[in-house]
Amino acid sequence: MRNVVLIVLTCFCAAPALALELALPVACTVGVNCWIQQYADHDAGPGATDYTCGVASYDGHDGTDIRVLHTRVNVAVLAAAAGRVKAVRDGVADKLVKSDADRKAVAQTECGNGVVIAHVDGWETQYCHMSRGTIAVKSGDEVAVGHRLGLIGYSGEAAFPHVHLSLRKDGKVVDPFSSDGGADCKTADRGLWSAMAQKALPYKGTEVLQLAWAPRIYKDDEIENGKQTAFDPTAWTSLVLFAEVINLYKDDVVTVTVSFPAQKPVVNSIVMKRNRAVQRLYAGKKSSGPWPTGVYEGDVEVKRQNDVLFSRNITFELKN
Repeated sequence: MRNVVLIVLTCFCAAPALALELALPVACTVGVNCWIQQYADHDAGPGATDYTCGVASYDGHDGTDIRVLHTRVNVAVLAAAAGRVKAVRDGVADKLVKSDADRKAVAQTECGNGVVIAHVDGWETQYCHMSRGTIAVKSGDEVAVGHRLGLIGYSGEAAFPHVHLSLRKDGKVVDPFSSDGGADCKTADRGLWSAMAQKALPYKGTEVLQLAWAPRIYKDDEIENGKQTAFDPTAWTSLVLFAEVINLYKDDVVTVTVSFPAQKPVVNSIVMKRNRAVQRLYAGKKSSGPWPTGVYEGDVEVKRQNDVLFSRNITFELKN
């Protein structure tokens, strides 16, 4: 999310030769148990594009948001480069921002609980939205690459649990995915990540966060807080497929399908009316008695410009 702990500039500046090299700043596997929800905005105007010309950003976003699935997931935030801790803030409550009133309540502390690290040659990294009470460093500490800084949280102006990583050179924002300045996303270079981090951070953009069976349509706070019901379809009177997809484009078609044994499939399909950071979708039905034995199959598919961008599938079998 956007932060104002230090001066934020919306333009990106080319990194000099022998620039800082960054390691993975989180103790998780990106694309498996954590995801990049948003990249830095490379559009100088009122719109937003990420470093690939994709839509995984929003207007004025100045860093990289690495998220976890819900608020009960604990993932450590790590120093991406060696340096000295310049500033620390702790004590800001973990509370998802859902309204203007919530946003107003965190004015001047948008970064939430965070750490700023000064590196060589005027470089700085800033880590925002960490969980209250987990900050593991203090101002003046020397930290090595991979030093634990705290846990991913949702303090400050955070609509989902994540760490926001900002990179600056002499006070000016640099996108670590595009160290050439990113003036043209079509010609962006390989960035400032180490070889190992580059391998761990392939661009995906649109991804499925969750595809799971449920006994009903969940409330948003149940999903955000990880309070979904444990899988036990034999005890459920309804069987629903739940899909959560991120970074969709306008006009993308998202379809969820549930195939029941010897019964007509249930399909729910929607067309995106605008670019959308997160979309949740359900399909399913109620049962008038015990669920029949056999294989139950659930699918989510995303089409873009009439081509299948990807599909995901889950199944289970009920036996006598």
